[in-house]
Amino acid sequence: MRRLNTEKTVILMLAGILMLSAMPAYSGDLVAGWLETVAITEKSFSVRAKLDTGADSSSLNAVNSKITGSDGEQYISFSITNMDGKTLDIMKKIIRWTSIKNKFNIVRERPVVNLQVCLGTVVRSVEVNLVDRSNYKYQMLIGRSFLRGEPNILIDSARDYIHVPQCATDSMH
Repeated sequence: MRRLNTEKTVILMLAGILMLSAMPAYSGDLVAGWLETVAITEKSFSVRAKLDTGADSSSLNAVNSKITGSDGEQYISFSITNMDGKTLDIMKKIIRWTSIKNKFNIVRERPVVNLQVCLGTVVRSVEVNLVDRSNYKYQMLIGRSFLRGEPNILIDSARDYIHVPQCATDSMH
């Protein structure tokens, strides 16, 4: 009889550990894969993104960039193309310039714009620096400035493409 109680106790402890390991660290957190599809702007334009806790900010592949100015403000028009070959042309106000050091320790100035980004059901306005990422596998790099907040986004490095952008177009304005 004692052995049966010990076995039940062990089984219950193991079941509890398994249940806890399947739960997010905090009940309100969103668990995402290290790669996700995100939607950009009010057009709900989807691109593949790499989630990177080593990056402070987010970067987007922007080609055909043209900077214009009026009344002391700068605007940038650019194109983004997703993995399906679809292209979206965007024009945004440049909110600032940032210096980014690449893996070869070369510092480049990049324009920064505000974009609405949607991951799963989470929509956030985030500063995104624009760069030609044509030589990279993913059109967007999502940094910590997007990942933190309510809900906090945790990355499961063993998984990818867990979420599909589900943000209503009206909430993207």
